[in-house]
Amino acid sequence: MTSRAPFAATWWGKQWIEALERIDINTNRLGRGRSYARDGNVVSIKLEAGQIIARVKGRTRSPYSIRITLKRFSRPVMTKIIRLVADNPLIASQLSLGKLPEELLDTLERDGIHVLPQSWRDISSSCSCPDWADPCKHMAAVYYLMGREIDKDPFLLFNLRGVATGDLTGTAAHDTETRNKSTMPVPLFGPLRGIKGRPAPAEFGAPLAIPDFDFRSLLGLLPDRPLFYPAEDFKKLLIAAYAQASTRAASVDIADEAPHLLKMADFRLIFPAKGPGVPHVFVSPPETAKLVARGKGPSPVTMDIPVEQEGSVCMAKARGSIFSLGEVFSYFQSIPLQTGLDGASATARFMSVLAQASLSLIKAGAYLPEPVDGADGEFSIRYVPCKGHHPVEEIIAAAGSIMPAGMGFQRGKRRILAAHAVEELFSLGVSATLRLILSADTRFSADKIASVFFTDEGAFVPERFDERAAGATVRNWLDRFASLRGDIAPVIKIGESKGDYFTLEILAENKKDAVSPPLSLDTLYAAGARIFERPAHEVRASIARQAALAGEHLPELKTVLAGKGSAAVLIGMERMGEILSRHAPFFETIGVRFLLPKALKNLLKPELTVAASSPATVRYLNLDSLLNFSWEISIGGERISGKEFARLCKEAAGIVRFKDKYLLLDPDEARKIIERLARPPRPSTPVAALFAALTGELQGIAVRPDTALKKLIDSFSSTLNAARPSGIAATPRPYQERGFDWLYSNLARGLGCCIADDMGLGKTLQVIMVLQKLKDEGLLGNAALVVCPTTLVGNWSREIERFAPGLRVSIYHGTEKARKWKGFDIVITTYGLVRRNETLFGTREWDLVVIDEAQNIKNPSSDQSAAVKKLKAVRRVAMSGTPVENRLTELWSIFDFFIPGYLGPLRGFKADFALPIERYRDEDALAKLKKATAPFILRRLKSDKTIISDLPDKIVSDCYCPLTPEQAVLYEQVVASALRKIEESEGIERRGLIFQLITHLKQICNHPVHFSGRGDLAPGISGKAGKTMELLERIVEHGEKALIFTQYRRMGEMLEKMIARHAGEKTLFFHGGLVRAARDRMVKRFQDGGEKILIISLKAGGTGLNLTRATQVIHYDLWWNPAVENQATDRAYRIGQKSAVQVHRLITMGTFEEKIDGIIKKKQELADLAVSAGETWITEMSNRELKEIFSLG
Repeated sequence: MTSRAPFAATWWGKQWIEALERIDINTNRLGRGRSYARDGNVVSIKLEAGQIIARVKGRTRSPYSIRITLKRFSRPVMTKIIRLVADNPLIASQLSLGKLPEELLDTLERDGIHVLPQSWRDISSSCSCPDWADPCKHMAAVYYLMGREIDKDPFLLFNLRGVATGDLTGTAAHDTETRNKSTMPVPLFGPLRGIKGRPAPAEFGAPLAIPDFDFRSLLGLLPDRPLFYPAEDFKKLLIAAYAQASTRAASVDIADEAPHLLKMADFRLIFPAKGPGVPHVFVSPPETAKLVARGKGPSPVTMDIPVEQEGSVCMAKARGSIFSLGEVFSYFQSIPLQTGLDGASATARFMSVLAQASLSLIKAGAYLPEPVDGADGEFSIRYVPCKGHHPVEEIIAAAGSIMPAGMGFQRGKRRILAAHAVEELFSLGVSATLRLILSADTRFSADKIASVFFTDEGAFVPERFDERAAGATVRNWLDRFASLRGDIAPVIKIGESKGDYFTLEILAENKKDAVSPPLSLDTLYAAGARIFERPAHEVRASIARQAALAGEHLPELKTVLAGKGSAAVLIGMERMGEILSRHAPFFETIGVRFLLPKALKNLLKPELTVAASSPATVRYLNLDSLLNFSWEISIGGERISGKEFARLCKEAAGIVRFKDKYLLLDPDEARKIIERLARPPRPSTPVAALFAALTGELQGIAVRPDTALKKLIDSFSSTLNAARPSGIAATPRPYQERGFDWLYSNLARGLGCCIADDMGLGKTLQVIMVLQKLKDEGLLGNAALVVCPTTLVGNWSREIERFAPGLRVSIYHGTEKARKWKGFDIVITTYGLVRRNETLFGTREWDLVVIDEAQNIKNPSSDQSAAVKKLKAVRRVAMSGTPVENRLTELWSIFDFFIPGYLGPLRGFKADFALPIERYRDEDALAKLKKATAPFILRRLKSDKTIISDLPDKIVSDCYCPLTPEQAVLYEQVVASALRKIEESEGIERRGLIFQLITHLKQICNHPVHFSGRGDLAPGISGKAGKTMELLERIVEHGEKALIFTQYRRMGEMLEKMIARHAGEKTLFFHGGLVRAARDRMVKRFQDGGEKILIISLKAGGTGLNLTRATQVIHYDLWWNPAVENQATDRAYRIGQKSAVQVHRLITMGTFEEKIDGIIKKKQELADLAVSAGETWITEMSNRELKEIFSLG
């Protein structure tokens, strides 16, 4: 089929065709070859030894052979060409970029040098066909198709004249040599000997959010249709890959929480022995492999890895599993960013930062492709961060500060990764992540070239003769980016001129020399041997090359460069507006800065704002109907109407004089503003209006409140002066009274809220005060519902009975009927019962719903969360010491309970807040979220000086734990059997049986396995064990340390196993079986920052120890001797303790533990007796008293 495609598409190809047609105008011989060329009769065309050799089909079986040569330039002419190129920095720099500039043809012709043939005498040709004509139709066909060959490589015209491409571009040779030197690899590994460990900063401080990079403009610097990819325009494919990767990187969700195992996991990069290459990752110890493995995972291996010991790095054997870099990155990109060392090991934190930063770079498009040469024409592609971009440089520097010594090593060698290798790791990270993201799209793996760029980390291996040049062609194509990575850079200086004009000049600066001022271009070309302490020709070549590259976007730079800076270019107002709005931001990102006059530094820009006004009095929950939103345009603080702005845009564009200042009118931005004015959005709900008012933003546009609305917003930072509730049997501390005022004020405004005080600050008392206040005001007619974990039901009942005895309480255990709630002020139940009895709880409207430990609804998609949120209530309060345990979606879920819809739909919250903050530490998103949530969350910490001044030195809390069904069965069996034996005995035997019963019941209350010696060692079958896990989770989350006291060594060993298995924490166990030296080492380790939990056998460690690093004390089983208990507590609460100590006394509800504790508290004389007699007094009780004490209930 005949092809009608043109014979030339580029300027140079067309010049060739036009030149031939000019010299053929009288002979008319070329026309005979058109159809031959289009019909595919030309079998091959190639350049060999300076001549075109082609084969064309004819009437014979074998194709005809054709040779075409052009008259070669003489040596003097070639010398003249080189001199003309060298004297023109614009042409020389474009040639060094691999581009044959059109200006070169005119420059040479002005000096009488003709590259294109002027007559048939300039061409010598022959054909093996019998046709005597010159050119015959076979030669004519080749002449036409040479246009397409010149399209691919315009330097072919000079090659036919005897000028090698290398000779023509040789004027830039010094620049190329300099760049080659600067890009030579710095050794990445160093010997292990003498390497010291580096103390890791406690926090990684740099935000990972990178502003979107204009990668389309960046990749636009590359020439179209590179020769190595004839199938299509590879530049378009590269841009499509960037766009696809950016979109997919932005949508990668955080699917998992960071597990406890991350604290003990170690990640080391294993590099091949022969060179850098792509590393694998060694993950140890073996039990941590499940973090990364999808399924079974690789079998563990043993190998030598670098570890830090006593301040030095040495090799040590470790056992673990080996994963690909992509597998490890995929894991870390699925969990929140780890910035500290509380939740992750030092190597895990570094891998987390590296993985998330790589994703951020890809999302922003702030990276460049770079070829890596191999042997025999092989090459591979890696991607490197755009280092000239300040946010990128900041991230790399911060990552370098947290990289552990020995983070990577060469397998089989005692050589470890050098500290400066962090840049190489970023390149590896971006490359691995990009390929992971693009691997599923077949467009990017359609052939060998596409695969090596986008999906395959291996090298391109040439298999055919025509593939051997691919590596060199790819390098030439990408070589343009090399100039963007140097320290020498152009500066674009804008000056003011007469009339409505500005001037544009090129300066040169050394980025590493902050003292020396930039040099003008004319000074640069007039300078002597050295500039910026470097050879002058290198500096000139580098500046010319970069200016020519920038000139692809800003042609005015080419004019300045061609004149060697002898004169500035004049720029009109409209064009200057275009330069500042479209080009300047892009140039700044690639390290080319603009130097602006003062008038343009303070350039005015139109801003769309929302003026929000409200009546003098307004209720919070009808803000959407009462707020008046009017859309305005602000210019330098002066407001103009939409019509005035539209008229201004119609009359002018670019830089406009506006009241003695300059105004930038970007047509695209102006159009967007006018379109928004035509369809102004409004808040759709009351809470959306409230969100806009508090954040000062509506759909990305600033909200400007009037005086009345400002007053309304300010009211959220103040509380109402409410009278204290009656009948509270407690003296609240000042901070608790402030907490009551805050809770009551929010509820009085008709808004829910969350009290999130630190553990131990008395959240329950503050809420009880609110409950009593509501009753005082007659607002509990429909009762309040308290929903809490099973372990806290007893606590709530007893705290209300203790602090507000006037409140009538009903506990719903799941069997009672709802009618029994009539006449009660408060109903207490559990999350599980609300979930299982949705109809029962959801059909009535409660005056108040309180959810304690609100993190129980942290999963937005759980049935439990849905059931709680369906509860109908006039008022809602959430309580949680940890409103965000792992993910920001937990905060959204809690807000969705007490102010439904306020934080928007979950999908939008993830995109606007959760991902930017958790993955990139986006400070703007975090600030906006804080502004939105601050009025509705009260969070006070024990470490706050304003709080700690109100606190006692020691806070003692009784934690009432339920008896599980497994415990209850054992308890009743043991009591029934023991009491029968006790009734039949007397004297010493009777006392012995009572002591035995006490021991057995204590063991049952501790854990069924503690009594039986067999069974499942799970926290869920023991109320105390479950409560301990809850407490430890919060203690560790807050970065505190804890002591756990138990009377029994066996129970201590069980706690060790349970805590390791279910809380992921290593513990220390201080008991009587330890020798003195081991005890001392254990105490030192705990005090010096080792493990966070120390289990202590009460007899072994109840006295004499100094453990002031602990701020939390858990008495797992009670001694019933206040003196002994206090002595144990005083291991932490003593001189040297700088924080308040929180003491948790675990008591099993309904058992002899609760009853005996009550007796001791009520009868001080028994407490005094217990000081000397221990538990002996119990043995003196009558059988009836023993039955009452030991029976359940």
